[in-house]
Amino acid sequence: MPKVAAILKEAMQEEVPVQLRTAAILKVKGELLGMALDKAAEEIPDKPNAEVLKSIKTSYEQVIKEFLSNIEYRAPQVQEDAKRSEAEIQGLTQAVQILEEELKAANGRLEAVQRAFEDERKTLTDRIAALEEENKKPLRKYEIISRVPQDAPRDIKRHAPAAACPNNKCMPLGQLKDTIFDIYQQKIKYDEKCVANHQSKETMEQYMYTYLNQVYGLKNLIIEAAGGIIQGIKKHSVSDSDVALFGKILKNECDEDFRFVFAEIKAAMGSILKEKLKVKHKSKTETELNKMVKELQQGEIAEKYWSAVIAKMYNEEHSLVLSKRIKEKIEEDRKSARVGNKKVTREELSLIQSKQGNKIQYSDLQKIVLDFQLATHESYLKKFTALFKQIDARREGVLKEEEFRELISRMQVQATEKDVQRFLQRVDPYNNQKITYSQCLALFSSVTPYINIGNGKGGNS
Repeated sequence: MPKVAAILKEAMQEEVPVQLRTAAILKVKGELLGMALDKAAEEIPDKPNAEVLKSIKTSYEQVIKEFLSNIEYRAPQVQEDAKRSEAEIQGLTQAVQILEEELKAANGRLEAVQRAFEDERKTLTDRIAALEEENKKPLRKYEIISRVPQDAPRDIKRHAPAAACPNNKCMPLGQLKDTIFDIYQQKIKYDEKCVANHQSKETMEQYMYTYLNQVYGLKNLIIEAAGGIIQGIKKHSVSDSDVALFGKILKNECDEDFRFVFAEIKAAMGSILKEKLKVKHKSKTETELNKMVKELQQGEIAEKYWSAVIAKMYNEEHSLVLSKRIKEKIEEDRKSARVGNKKVTREELSLIQSKQGNKIQYSDLQKIVLDFQLATHESYLKKFTALFKQIDARREGVLKEEEFRELISRMQVQATEKDVQRFLQRVDPYNNQKITYSQCLALFSSVTPYINIGNGKGGNS
């Protein structure tokens, strides 16, 4: 028994690994069982049976010994694995602690960013509110541009309020022409969207403000930009045909599509020049001919060329009118001729003129042709434009269905109700009650059996 007690005492120590403690307990149980078998063998009178018990004891002890030997052999490795696992657990615990500290720091930084964001958002919200409040304020300048009393005198120009252009500033010619071109291009896309969304089209004036709103956003900036455009039109219309045309379109005195006529005229003048040069320079390539045309367009052009352009594009009556205007321009330029910055004598001037011949700057030639074309077209539309403006009491360049019917009636159009419905289906298919001046002209120009726009009267062809 002392042996058993010693084994148990050793096994119960705290530093003993669990595996060795379990082996010790098993060893104690084996000792106790062996003692019990010895005691039983001594008390059994039958010797063979006693020998059997001893044999069982021997076998049992051998099994226990081998099992304990295996446990004791693996115990150090298991103990080492346990220490390694404990170290890993400790390392993971430290890593978790570090991560918790980093997460806490990150949360602190996030809270700081959120506070900064909220402060910035509040600042921007306050600024937006201030800008919205500014937009809500009634602007006298905008009212002057947008509305003209119905009883206002005819000579009031609703398109050019001085208040819309601080310090009487106007847009430079180059910038103005670029802006006009961009407005033209963007309006084509905008009109397509209106059709796709079943909305009414805008007049060029209305779209100009839509365009400026997309660019600037704030009414005061829109008004200032519009004022710059309008003052630019006032200043440059006399010297530039494209600007003059845009001004006419804004005032609903010319249809929007006439800008395409301008483009066709410019292209036709270049083509005629090229054909003329090709006859004279038959060996020249297309590239060389194009270069020669460009050089002429950037400088002076002789009478043999400008007269060929006029004769090719117009009938005899109009050719004579244009030739007269061209020669008047040449004479005007001659009277102001100088050699550099120095004035010349009459004799010197006569000599210079004899060498120059009837040459004119191509830009001046093109302006004379475009101005003539615009004036002719405007004269053709004069009666229709006057009638349209009489019916357009709001002076918006837009008619409702009732006003559109009145326009047809006052033009004495021989059209049935079915015809009128067909007209309305073309200009206002979704009954938006907004039919523009340009839409009316496009429609009436395409139904010549019913309408003669120039005379303002209808009739059968």
